[in-house]
Amino acid sequence: MKKKIWIMVLLIVGLFTGLYLLIILNPPMETGTLASNGDRHVVVVGVGNKGIHEVKIAKVTVNNDEEPFKTKIQVSHALQGFIIVDDETNKEAKKYNFKSLEDVGIQTGTAPSTILEKQNTNKATEDDKLYGITVFHHEPIRQVTIYYRYLGVSFRESVSFQ
Repeated sequence: MKKKIWIMVLLIVGLFTGLYLLIILNPPMETGTLASNGDRHVVVVGVGNKGIHEVKIAKVTVNNDEEPFKTKIQVSHALQGFIIVDDETNKEAKKYNFKSLEDVGIQTGTAPSTILEKQNTNKATEDDKLYGITVFHHEPIRQVTIYYRYLGVSFRESVSFQ
């Protein structure tokens, strides 16, 4: 009887270990659009989720792990795209949906490569959501590092602006 219990315990531990490794080896977040204003004090990093569960952004840093002046996330759609503005409260930016990072979970099926394929074949609609992390900083931004959580596991994704 004890042998059967040990076998079940080992199978369950093996299953969870395999699932954890699968998640670690296949990070769910994908980056796409990289855009900035002329002096790179404002950048937009398009992000999406190719996983099976929502992704939550924990924090964003710039350059040498510095805290940016301000960080927002644009929630848009494939027909609208993103906007780069120095102030997200101006009249033009009001047409775009700027939110706090903690207020938004990046939904599944929003990988930039998938959306781009739909755009290239004219199959994109307003239902195809786009997420763009907009970072404002006092100095030129060379690198953006995004820390996020997925199924209880923490990840880090870095992109460079050179």
